[in-house]
Order: sequence, then structure tokens, then C-alpha cells
Amino acid sequence: MDQGNQPAPQPQYNSVPMQPKKKKTGLIIGIVLGVIALIAIISAVLVYFLWWQNPEKMVTDAVSNAIMAKKMTADGKVVIDMRDQGKIELNVKTATDSGKSKANIDAKLDVKGVEKNIPLKGDVVLDSDGTIYVKINNFKDLLCGFS
Repeated sequence: MDQGNQPAPQPQYNSVPMQPKKKKTGLIIGIVLGVIALIAIISAVLVYFLWWQNPEKMVTDAVSNAIMAKKMTADGKVVIDMRDQGKIELNVKTATDSGKSKANIDAKLDVKGVEKNIPLKGDVVLDSDGTIYVKINNFKDLLCGFS
């Protein structure tokens, strides 16, 4: 066997073949896009919880929407405690529609020096031109209660 004509085999430095640069570029782009998406998601969650769910913003939005509303209804109870002088309770129901407002008021007066509680019922209407109409259903009982 004559081995003088054949070149000597070269030692292999790495058994893993070289990968093309295209895959590394795709991997880098994927990582960068993933980091950007993660930052966007974190920012969205922080904005939602710190800004949109802020109680002050929610109250401000509710009040501004109530002022701008064309139709609105509200029910409520107001209690005025005058300590030694008595107590006033107001049950109020209101409705507003395009500049016209109506309120139904039921009041209980418990005043010191008056022997009985005085129920008072009435309605208040505000017309779109600014005219106010007031109706008190049992005004006579109110006058008799204080005399």
C-alpha cells in the first residue's frame, strides 16, 4: 500500500456542524419582540389598575356623566339630626328629562315641643324655562301640628 499519494486526514475540531447565521438572527428578533410584548402587557396592566380603577377617577367620571345626562333618576334618604331639637327625615325621588325635573319628597318632622310626628308629602317640578311648581299634599296638617 502506497500512502504517499493520499493526503493525511485532517483532525476534526468540532463534531457539530456550523449553523447558519439566519437562525441566530431569527432567535434575536424573537427575543426582542418577546421583551417588547412583555413590556406592553405589563404597561397595560399597570395603567388599568393604577389609572382606570382609581376611585377618584371613577367618581369624577360618574359625576361628569350625571351632569351631562339627558335623563336621570335618583332615590335617596336624608336624615337631619338636630340633637336636642328633634329630627327631620326626607325621602326623595327625582327624575330629570331634557331640562324638566320632578322631585317627590316625603318628609317626617319630629320637633321638640310638638307632641306628634308630622308627615309631609309633596312634589316639586322644575320646567325647562325655569318655572318652579311646588305642591304640598297635607299642608293643613302641618299648620295644625304647630298651633
